[in-house]
Amino acid sequence: MPKEAIVRFEGRQYIYKAMGKNQFEMVAVTTGESEKGFTEIVDSKANNLLTANIGTKGAYTLLMMMKNKSE
Repeated sequence: MPKEAIVRFEGRQYIYKAMGKNQFEMVAVTTGESEKGFTEIVDSKANNLLTANIGTKGAYTLLMMMKNKSE
C-alpha cells in the first residue's frame, strides 16, 4: 500500500475504501514493514481489500473532512 494512503488516528492506522462517488469508509488495518514509499498491510481482514478501490492520495485530507463533519 502506498505509505500516503495510510493515516494514523487515535493510536490506530486506517485506509480509506471507496464506497461510491465521493464516499469513503475508514478501515482499520495493521501495518508491517515500510520500504521505498510502500507499507505492508498484515491484517488478516485485508484479503477483502485486494479487490476494493482504496484511496491512495489525500488520506489525511479525507480524515480532516470526515472528523470536521462529525463534530
